[in-house]
Formats: sequence, C-alpha cells, structure tokens
Amino acid sequence: CDGSQKRAILDFEDILSIFSALVVVLPLGPRENFFRTFQNAFTFEDAAKSLAYITISQSTSGPKPGDPKQRVNITFEMERHMAKTMCQVFMDARLIENAADQSSLVFNDTGFYRLTPKGLHVVERFISDNGINNADRLLPVFRSQPICINLVPFERTQNEDEIHITDPMLTALFRRFAGDRPNYCALDHHPKQNSDSDKFQTHNERSRGIVLSDVPERAGSGTISIPILSNISGAKEHHQQVHKHCFSASSAMDWLRDFTCVVTRDEAGLLAAHFVRLQLITLNRGEFLDTSKAIYRITDEGRIAAQWDLLSGKSMNIYAAQDSTVSLTHNHEE
Repeated sequence: CDGSQKRAILDFEDILSIFSALVVVLPLGPRENFFRTFQNAFTFEDAAKSLAYITISQSTSGPKPGDPKQRVNITFEMERHMAKTMCQVFMDARLIENAADQSSLVFNDTGFYRLTPKGLHVVERFISDNGINNADRLLPVFRSQPICINLVPFERTQNEDEIHITDPMLTALFRRFAGDRPNYCALDHHPKQNSDSDKFQTHNERSRGIVLSDVPERAGSGTISIPILSNISGAKEHHQQVHKHCFSASSAMDWLRDFTCVVTRDEAGLLAAHFVRLQLITLNRGEFLDTSKAIYRITDEGRIAAQWDLLSGKSMNIYAAQDSTVSLTHNHEE
C-alpha cells in the first residue's frame, strides 16, 4: 500500500477495516507519563509494529441471496512513515485521540493515544460482522469507556468514495445534530477538555445534540458582552440582544466528526456548509467558518426542521411571534 496514494487506494470501508484489525491486535494498556497514567492507551511504536504487516479477515456474502458467507484475507504492508500517515487518518476520522490532549489534531511519535467512543463503535461492529473470536481482551476497554451507540451512517459514491449528499439526507442529519429539543446542558462548551471522571456524562450529553448557549451581544456593536445581572448605582441603561440556540463553528465540527461517519474535517465542514445553504443555521455571512470565534445559531427554519415544537407537543406556530434574537434591558456602568 503506497502512502502517497492512500486516499486514492483506500476507501471509507478500507480505513475502518484497517483500523479495526489494528485495534484487535494492538497492546492496549496503562501508559505512564510523569505523574499521569492513561488507561487503555497505546503508542506510535505499538501501532507501527502492528501495521508493518497486518491482515484483514472479512466475511463476504456470495453473489446470490442465501449463498454462504466466505472469508477473505487482505494483507497490508506499511513502512513506518506510512503507518504514521495512517494513524493521522484515524485521528482525522476521530477514531483515536491524544490521551493527554484531546483537542490535539496532529498525530505525533511521542504521544499516548486511546480509542474514542466512535472508534469503539467501529471496532465493535467489525468484531460482530466478521465473527472474530480473539477479541475478549478488549472487553475491559468496552466496559470502561463510553461507546457511540448511534453513529450516523452515510451513503458514499462508488467511484469517488464521497458522501452522497441530498437535501432529505441533510434534513435527517440536522435533526440528529439539533436533537429532539434544545440541548442546554451544564457541560463545558469545549467537552474534550473534561477529565476522565465525567467522560460518560460528557458523551451522553453531547449525543443528545449540539450543546447550545444563549450569546449576549451589545445592540449595534456586533461584539459579545457579558450580561450584568444587577443594577449599579449611576449606571446607564441600554438594550442588549441575546441570540438564542447558539454554538461555535468548532463545536459543530467536533460533533459531526464524533457522531457521524465522516473521515476528514473537510467532510464535516462540507456538511455544516450545507446546513448554512439550507438556512438551518446562520452567521452574519453566508459561509461556514471553522473557528471557535465564529458563533452560529439555529434559525427558525432549523427549529422547524428539527421538529422541536412537534416533539414537545407545541404548535407549529410557536416561533411565529418571536425571533431567535430577543432583547433584554440591563444596566451598564459608564
């Protein structure tokens, strides 16, 4: 397998199969770094040794319905530089993450890595579909880490291996993205920075939909300001707009990579850009910007598409009398 042509040769299913076959033989265990211990982790050296010569055993059905399944073995040989490139592909797809810095986007030689909930979902499906019997040693990993239960699948084009995008597919994806109700939870809006102690809660809360917040903005200034909750003597009163159902572009990218079958940030950005095109989310400009400083909000059209009002038993006209931006009056000290 030539590393310079990895995307031309390896399609989506190949990437998942190589990853799963790697995990089945990978020596996962505690790894220590100074005063920290990372459970169920591995190093690049571990991955490089296993990827040097790895065989994927897959069960395939015959050409006719009812034909018995046949087992096919495919072998990949990877040099060290290709193994590192492959690990970066796994990281881009959010199958693995840096155990010490879960916000890191770059795979390096010296880090400690572990499987993500999405990665565990892929491995579990691979083991089940292919009848692999030597995966009992992974049971402690499945028991101690959260697993993505409902990973959003996509159809892909046969020739280019690109996501087959249609408006109905995007609407269905957006309903999962927005959740069945606005997801205002008490999590940090950068959930990957949370400690291991609340990783199950973090994953469960995020799986309900993109985490939202109400973002205050000083009227006419275009800048975000912190709301003042009490009157201050001698303060000057002014209006402040509060944009409801907001999220950062980077958190949207993280959610799409964690809970769908995208394999690159570009694919996640493309899906988010289509949300903008369908006017389900909006910014002041008609484009999607992949940055934590770009704040988007779910529009009236987005709320209708998400069916928040239907699922809560309210009228479809609930939002007709109110926009997603409301005005508050508070005091601001001169």
